[in-house]
Amino acid sequence: MEKYTLTQIKKVLDKIEKETSNINVKLYIAGGIVPYLLLNQDSNRLHSDIDLICDIKDMNTLRTLAQKYSVYQKQLDSLNLKTKTMDLKFL
Repeated sequence: MEKYTLTQIKKVLDKIEKETSNINVKLYIAGGIVPYLLLNQDSNRLHSDIDLICDIKDMNTLRTLAQKYSVYQKQLDSLNLKTKTMDLKFL
């Protein structure tokens, strides 16, 4: 799995935020990166993901944006889990 610096993650989040604000999609950032973003402080480590939360109706938009910015990880998308027969609505 690829790893990213906080700066790289911020750039992707900025791009996604700009696009989603124009189409009325609300995204919420969750997970271990949140304190660093709130404090605007470098984590001094690499991160393997961005945890985003959105309404179920916006999942396809989020998937499309993740693919557009080359941060989509197919193996983490619930659409591709072999043990499930339905979309669990997470990437």
